[in-house]
Amino acid sequence: MNIALFGGSFDPVHEGHLAVINSVLRFASPQIDKLHIVPSAQNPQKRAPHHSDADRLAQLSQRCPKDVRLQINPIEINQKGPIYTIDTVMSFRKQFPKDRLFLVIGADQYQNIQTWKEWETLLSLVTLLVAPREGDSSIGDVPAERLVMDPVPVSSTDIRNLATEKRS
Repeated sequence: MNIALFGGSFDPVHEGHLAVINSVLRFASPQIDKLHIVPSAQNPQKRAPHHSDADRLAQLSQRCPKDVRLQINPIEINQKGPIYTIDTVMSFRKQFPKDRLFLVIGADQYQNIQTWKEWETLLSLVTLLVAPREGDSSIGDVPAERLVMDPVPVSSTDIRNLATEKRS
């Protein structure tokens, strides 16, 4: 079985996230049998989320496509506090020892992958599927497959900044 993991803060869930999810479900090659959406409680490289865990889980439930291959998985939220991708992947590897694991990340995270905890071990456990971001279409030296989709010009940071400006 081919299992993809798509993690992130999802703070808030936006059209870019949904475009990535739809692209993985429709166009990923090889075909993805199961896609786990894994919202993080606290990304070690970012500030704490603005929205609560419950709000982000509810947003994902409401906005994600209804597809039997899609599962919103609270494994990282249930851990509480910072958790590293390698820990989540190791948990999936134990649960699914014979399956092929894919890790879906944005091009911005791909550029920083060498700063991730145990990134070389991580790459030995998963195949990276990289979603393009507007203005960045390159795949560098780290082995990865490019996700077939048009970049969506939106980010959670931009959405939060706009919300802050409107409140001021």
